[in-house]
Amino acid sequence: KLNIYDYNREEIPTQQAAVSMKDALFNAIFDLKKITEVCMENGLKFAHNVYILPGAKTVRILGNLQKTTS
Repeated sequence: KLNIYDYNREEIPTQQAAVSMKDALFNAIFDLKKITEVCMENGLKFAHNVYILPGAKTVRILGNLQKTTS
């Protein structure tokens, strides 16, 4: 079991809570601030989604880079 915590260091208890707090979930694994910083320096915008597959013990975390318009 992998326990994931939100920004207040409280455990994210359910799948529904995890999906609604996708930034905290993503940030528990990756440095979201640093990713955003590097993207901005290069004229990119970072977007991410979290998919929790029903009945499975699998979570898909997908990231996407998009060029920002000037």
